[in-house]
Amino acid sequence: MKVTIWTGLAIAAVLWPSRFAGALDGAPLDTAFEAILIGLFLPALWWLDRAAVTVRSTQFAIVALLAWKVLTPPLVAQQGWCVSMNAGRPLDGINQGIPIVEPTGALRSWDVRADWRDPSPRCTAIVTRPLTERREFPAWFLNVTSQLPGAQDVRMTASGHVAISSPKTLAVASRSADATLRIDGRPVAGVTAALPAGTHAVEIAMTLLGETWQFEPTLDGVPPSSSAVVTTTAPGAFDRALGAWAWVVSPILVVALAALLALQVYRALQPSATMIGAMAVSMLAAAALGLAPQLSVQRMAGLVTFIAVLVPAASHLRNLRGAMVMVGAPWLAFIAALSVGQAGAFTLYSYDDWLTYQVASHRIYFQGYWLEGGNAVFDFQPFYRWMTGALHLVFGDSSIGELYWDASCVLIGALLAFFLAKPLAGYRFAVAAAAATLATMTVGTPWYFLGRGLSEIAAAGWGFLAAFFLMRGRRGSLAWPLAAGVMAVLMFYTRLNHLLFAAFFPIFLVSSGTPMIVASVRDAVSRVKWRSAAVFAATFAAGVTLFAWRTWYYTGVFSLFHGTSLKNNDTGLRPWTLFDGDVWSRIGHSLQATVFMNEPPRPDPRAAFVVLGVLAAIAAVMQMPVARRAPAIAVIVMAGAFVGAFLAHAHGYPGRFTIHIVPLAAAVALTAVSGRARAQA
Repeated sequence: MKVTIWTGLAIAAVLWPSRFAGALDGAPLDTAFEAILIGLFLPALWWLDRAAVTVRSTQFAIVALLAWKVLTPPLVAQQGWCVSMNAGRPLDGINQGIPIVEPTGALRSWDVRADWRDPSPRCTAIVTRPLTERREFPAWFLNVTSQLPGAQDVRMTASGHVAISSPKTLAVASRSADATLRIDGRPVAGVTAALPAGTHAVEIAMTLLGETWQFEPTLDGVPPSSSAVVTTTAPGAFDRALGAWAWVVSPILVVALAALLALQVYRALQPSATMIGAMAVSMLAAAALGLAPQLSVQRMAGLVTFIAVLVPAASHLRNLRGAMVMVGAPWLAFIAALSVGQAGAFTLYSYDDWLTYQVASHRIYFQGYWLEGGNAVFDFQPFYRWMTGALHLVFGDSSIGELYWDASCVLIGALLAFFLAKPLAGYRFAVAAAAATLATMTVGTPWYFLGRGLSEIAAAGWGFLAAFFLMRGRRGSLAWPLAAGVMAVLMFYTRLNHLLFAAFFPIFLVSSGTPMIVASVRDAVSRVKWRSAAVFAATFAAGVTLFAWRTWYYTGVFSLFHGTSLKNNDTGLRPWTLFDGDVWSRIGHSLQATVFMNEPPRPDPRAAFVVLGVLAAIAAVMQMPVARRAPAIAVIVMAGAFVGAFLAHAHGYPGRFTIHIVPLAAAVALTAVSGRARAQA
């Protein structure tokens, strides 16, 4: 409980928006440095040593940062320009089947510092830096208005109070032909004005047309933040006293917190010089690939993690934490480098599934349809729209948060492959299983799902967490199976295809060291604490029932799949169609597309670890000596992962139905390879 409380306080401290604009000033995380540090680095450190947040020095940094951010808002104004984006007319239309209603024409940004929930917002965003191109503007709303006729031209007004200690010349660079400037309520000819020393109310208005947008105000040729204090409301005494320098407090405390966590992690792990050196080389290589301009080069990043197989690890690091250091660190370095260009820039989605989730998140978070979620029934997957909005609240208009979430889910899957393989295959082959998972995800067809704004990887991530929580539940505590049930429910909500997959999860309560030998499996199952399985099953059943209740609430039909895309993807398998050739043709297509990860299905070397894992699992079920040492829980759960292919036709989006299978297949494949290697030895 102590770790949980201090973790929550740490999250609140780093994300709470500061009134003082600058580096590491809290949500939204709209610069590359703060997105990487807070979105990737700090969570990784916390995972490596969760108890680090309970160390006194770390607690002091957390309390100091949180107190600074909580106590200063009543005393000072928000720094930056108050930007109002407006369509110039009421918005009332449909996008992706989702109603868009904005009576005032407000075009909202994902900026928690602004009036993001106000029916008539004065500020739709806070701008603290020059905006040189359209993608840098707080204009994520273009995803919402893209299908509304006549809503493409945007009226922008930036207002603020500029405090200067000496006379300066204000100039506004824009590509708008009708830009206007008002100083202290009086219009100015052109967009340049001489300002005497003091505080001045400034208002800049312009129409943003097409794709050539620009907003770069300067004072004597430099950004206002360099020589003035800009606030959204009139500054007071504390603003004048603190405004010029107080922005450094948050970055100092955040960096101190990161350094303290890193120090505690080093003390806890005590890695060797060889391991540190190998990790550094791997991270540099992975980061270089992430920065490469060629997509084909970027996709080699997963292969870099195989370096970990060659690195000796001390006995105390031949575990999940050691795998995280050697496989997870280069993976996160790659993702960090890959994401640099996305920070502080919005993504304009094309007309497809990903746009639906963006538009639905607007209706949920901005318009308050928390239960409806944009649709009475879900033709598109349900829960991911809520996830998208939550990530935007943290990272702003940018979709960098979706990339980080997907990358984290893939890493959790890699660690799951390691954990499942290690008891029977040993440390090196388990590391290879983790690396194989990452390599398959980057080299193979699932690559394009990373950060794409689709639900497949996110759903798999909830499933991987459910697996880990259930395995923790072997110790007897019912809290872990309960948490696993919640994760499995979220997996189902995020991707409805996983309903039957979750039914196989209780097998994770069986010991990881159980080989796929009938007698061993029978003995291991007899030792399972069935109360834990019952808690998991009850929790999952409750979540599934609530989903059906929601459908009944909006439609009067108590059903799990009423109005969903199953109507389009149903294979048609029923007891009375068991001998229908067309049905089995669709099922065969689904199974092949799942195994080979492409469309139309055909053998693909990039799916090698999945194919090998499936073949090894089949051999293990048949009790063939070459594969009997495969981990039973991975084999059985992987079989469950294929059940959905018999009912839902897998087609389109190559690799989408394989993502949750990759870690399981990698664990089975590398365990089989290890057994073969030992037999030859």
